[in-house]
Amino acid sequence: MEFMELTSLSEGGSSVVLLDAEVVMKTQAQVAVYECEEATTMPEGILQITSHRICWLREDRQAAFSLSLQRVAHFAPFDARFNWRRASPKLDVYVLSPAGTREERFLRFSFRNGGRDDMLTELTKAISVGAWKRVAEESSKRTPAVDRERHGVGISGLIRKAESESRERDDTLAEAFTSLDSLMALAQPLVVLSRRLAAAADNGDELGKHNDLQVAMLQIGIANPVTKDAAGQMFHEELARQLADFSEQQLAASPGNMITLPDLYCVFNRARGTELISPDDLVRACSLFERLGLQVRMRRFPSGVLVVQSSRESDEHLSKKLLAHIRQHGPQSALQVSLGLGMAVSLAREQLLTAESLGFLCRDESIEGLVFYPNEFPSFNLMEHVVR
Repeated sequence: MEFMELTSLSEGGSSVVLLDAEVVMKTQAQVAVYECEEATTMPEGILQITSHRICWLREDRQAAFSLSLQRVAHFAPFDARFNWRRASPKLDVYVLSPAGTREERFLRFSFRNGGRDDMLTELTKAISVGAWKRVAEESSKRTPAVDRERHGVGISGLIRKAESESRERDDTLAEAFTSLDSLMALAQPLVVLSRRLAAAADNGDELGKHNDLQVAMLQIGIANPVTKDAAGQMFHEELARQLADFSEQQLAASPGNMITLPDLYCVFNRARGTELISPDDLVRACSLFERLGLQVRMRRFPSGVLVVQSSRESDEHLSKKLLAHIRQHGPQSALQVSLGLGMAVSLAREQLLTAESLGFLCRDESIEGLVFYPNEFPSFNLMEHVVR
């Protein structure tokens, strides 16, 4: 597309790769794009309004395009004069023309499944807040030379600089919670600030211990959580994509590349802060993993235990890991495997039973409990010997 730039997608495809301090405000599916009333070669896709850009993603998440809000001259709803009852509602976004030209250039978004007015509201809000301007202002706010002139040098200069940074930090917190619009504009800086506060608290620093607002900031983890208000009808699909990205980070540090759904529910909601989801939303989102072709999948063991695991991990590979562990440490129960590998007991038991069913392990069940041993006769067939 001529007016929009090709941009990168996040790994799960939930959105474009966000810029510094950028947040997704609204998402709408089944939106077609026209350039100056001419249909593009792209099929219907997904339109996203962010604090910095207008983004359009293909339905298959194989490509994405964006238009910076600083290039938007003005915008207005468009309604067809003929067959207006059947025509899809449209939104015209006029792009700034090159210097010295009067050519009127615009993008027309056709909302085949409704939602234009909501997107228009969010676009108006994003333009009025002007969050993209803050990045440019902060990057050129001052130079090291100006810092030295402002704070001075030596110990007194360091003290004045620390006091100044403390005031700026408090101003950021106060401004962010003044309104939802300013909170949206400061979302990314707040996440960075929350991590600094958490590190300071862990180190025993007094920073953040006497301010309830600062304590609340420690709970922030995901800078741009998917919400029902922003995603609308696509909530569970967008949640699944964000959850897949989040799960991969958790699985990388999880033995066996598995995590139970209750554990995932706890850590994911903690990372979302105040934007909590219900258990039903989590299950519905996880059930979409395979249909969306994401890098993780939900699995139900015969006992009913639900887990999320990497799509690249196979039962055979996990069973070989368990076999190597038992050969090294001797016969193991589910509890011993749990303690040795740092996983939940229920998950250890399911993996042991799976390895047994594949012939890698065998059991010894007695009054002392269920213990698993390496299967030294993986190719032994009892029925063949009985027939003989």
